[in-house]
Amino acid sequence: MNRLSARADRAAATEAAAADQGQADYFVRLLSQICRRTNIRIDMYQRGIATADADGDSGYACAFRHLTRLEEHDRQALVVLIDHLQRRLSPPDTDEVSPIPRRARPVVR
Repeated sequence: MNRLSARADRAAATEAAAADQGQADYFVRLLSQICRRTNIRIDMYQRGIATADADGDSGYACAFRHLTRLEEHDRQALVVLIDHLQRRLSPPDTDEVSPIPRRARPVVR
């Protein structure tokens, strides 16, 4: 009976680990998608800054800079969440690289 219970415990632990990994993968994909959308908004705001500066409209440029800072703050929080999920639930012998760039893109391309 002991052998059967140990086997059942191992099977349950394996299933739980697989479920945890599946959930982690799902949330990493979800957070990565949100982060990509955030990067797109940051790029839009940076183009808005460049356009407003070129037009001499400091009010719009200031507003776009504020929005850019807010989005960059959100992106950093997303990157931290993604990194923690990847570190916590990935096998210890793999070296995964975060799919999200850590630095803001340049204002002008």
